[in-house]
Amino acid sequence: MIITGITVSVVAVIAIGLLVARKVDGDSTNFLVAGRSLALPLVAAGLMGQAVDSNATLGNTDLASSLGFWAGASLPLGLGLCLLITGIFFAAPMNRMGLLTLPDFFRIKYGRSIELSSSLLMIFSFCILLAGNLVAGGYIFERFLYVPY
Repeated sequence: MIITGITVSVVAVIAIGLLVARKVDGDSTNFLVAGRSLALPLVAAGLMGQAVDSNATLGNTDLASSLGFWAGASLPLGLGLCLLITGIFFAAPMNRMGLLTLPDFFRIKYGRSIELSSSLLMIFSFCILLAGNLVAGGYIFERFLYVPY
């Protein structure tokens, strides 16, 4: 049942992506930023969807179970605070400049070396996040699909 749900979800996302890709005017950059015209609730839902992954879900559940509510709530509260601060201080200037990523902003503001450093730091931190998601996904597969971890 779970595999069917995941399969249907993946097929739906691919189908919607292909349909929307045909309607995008311009190049792939315009597609990546959705024409810079998304409404705030849609952007907020997209950012929240990125944060609700197996790593955060299982990790927060375990932290709340072993150390109490505030231990489990620290990640979502911290993430929400970071998104709010980034939105207040970086979103508008980056949108006006037509930038796509924070390293682009850092290059303009501080130079090429800071852009490269921040890019490498973000790649490294994403690899750690991905590793956590793979571990949590392995536990989920073991628990629900009886696949050995």
